[in-house]
Amino acid sequence: MISNIVTVPDVRLKFKCEPIKKIDNDIKCLAFDMHRFLKDNEINGGLAANQVGHSIRLFIIHLDSIECTLINPEIVKMKGVCNSIEQCLSIPGELYEAKRPKVIKIRYTNLNGEIRSIKGHDILAKILHHEIEHLDGLLINSGKYVGRCEDALTRKKRIDNEKKEKVKDEAAKSGLILPDGVLGSVIKGK
Repeated sequence: MISNIVTVPDVRLKFKCEPIKKIDNDIKCLAFDMHRFLKDNEINGGLAANQVGHSIRLFIIHLDSIECTLINPEIVKMKGVCNSIEQCLSIPGELYEAKRPKVIKIRYTNLNGEIRSIKGHDILAKILHHEIEHLDGLLINSGKYVGRCEDALTRKKRIDNEKKEKVKDEAAKSGLILPDGVLGSVIKGK
């Protein structure tokens, strides 16, 4: 049974996971426990084995009607790029902006030992890529990503301040000095 998620700064999240050589009962039980954890916590997304303390190449997906266990997954093809606002169970309470493929195709082995492939578009592509990177020891808070996202209020304040500075600069060029109260009205479009 899974009770805790491995979180940063735990070093187990930073190493490339080892391929699974044999799909035995322990692997099947781990996958079952991972699926149950996401179901019990009503999480729509993915979970990599290293996030629950096992440095092996396995992750699961729970997205609406898709429930899938991917063993030794390999990226076959990626197409397009989009920005994605994401969170990660291993970095609780934070949002990050990441570049993800619009489409991804992955070859993997299922729990029955059969080679399969899955093609993901949009949100599924983002989740598949995010989880593969977990298995490669990459996290969304690493330097590879665009960075931590501002919360909505901080972003609004920053944009409003930038607009105020622009209006002040334009007014100054015309020889006008505007008090702050007037600037607030100008920014809000009053």
